[in-house]
Amino acid sequence: MEERFRNEREESNRRIQQIQNEANQARGYIKQLQREKQEQADLANRAMLEAERIQQLQNEANQAHIEQLRKENQEQVDIASRAKLDAEKAAKIVGELQDQAKQKDEEVKNIQAARDEMEAKWKKGIRPVEWPSQEHLTSRGQEHSCSDWTYFNNQGLFIFDAIVVLFNDRFTATDAAILKNAERYNIPTYIVRSKSDIHVENLVQKTRRVPGARRDPAKVLDDARKEYMTKTRDSVRTTNLMKNDPPLRSQRVYAILRDSLTLMIREEPLEDSLVLDEHELWKDILQDAFSRRSEKSYGFWTLRAVFVIVWQVSGITFIRLLIYFVHGIFSSLVSGIAWFLPCGIFEL
Repeated sequence: MEERFRNEREESNRRIQQIQNEANQARGYIKQLQREKQEQADLANRAMLEAERIQQLQNEANQAHIEQLRKENQEQVDIASRAKLDAEKAAKIVGELQDQAKQKDEEVKNIQAARDEMEAKWKKGIRPVEWPSQEHLTSRGQEHSCSDWTYFNNQGLFIFDAIVVLFNDRFTATDAAILKNAERYNIPTYIVRSKSDIHVENLVQKTRRVPGARRDPAKVLDDARKEYMTKTRDSVRTTNLMKNDPPLRSQRVYAILRDSLTLMIREEPLEDSLVLDEHELWKDILQDAFSRRSEKSYGFWTLRAVFVIVWQVSGITFIRLLIYFVHGIFSSLVSGIAWFLPCGIFEL
């Protein structure tokens, strides 16, 4: 009996121990499950925080993008506003300039009308003395005849501020008549002899042909230049001006070279080019032009510059000196100084 009781007791203890072990094992499982649950909760929390952080970054990026777009849009609006203001200012300036241009055009028309009226009075009321005979002039190898006063009058030479009488070998009676009629209108004249290089070279060759004349080439050239200029001036003064009836006013004769004058006008180096009276001619023309324009000012016009245009046509060089008068940004051709060739054109 006692043995059975002890066995039952042991069996009961084993079962209790087994139950306790199972309970302990169950508690271990519960703790493990709790740890896993906590880990899952922590992971969920971290995932939620990361999602919130990503959402915040996205919101910030969107806000920055929206702000950038807003700034760019505002800049475009500002640019458009400035462009509109600039366009309005430009339109206003254009309108003012157009009004000024119209006003200047009206002033120019009034001046031109007054000038045309004055020229008509001159042409009608003042006539050069008619010569009893016509002059026959050689123009490029062909004979042309015209009376000096008719040419002077019909060609409107009385409107020029200055006249350049250009001759080569002969100084004709018509040249003298032009000088006389120009003086009647108080128009400055310049007597110019062209092809001077050919004449100087002929004198140099003539000197070299003299026995014992082989000397310094520079000295020979300088002597030939001086001799040519002296003979030219004496010939025009004594043979042409003084022998005219009545004698014409004595004035300077300019000997020039086309190439030297062209280089000087263009402000290019003269190098070894022969120089005669080119500088003096140019200086005297500018001084007379400025002086006459200062005396005959049209009010708002002022002399600013003298331009020289040199061009070539069919082997003939034409040189015209054009006097321009400008006021502000407006300019107007008021008058010109022309190279004058009576009844034709000579090659320079």
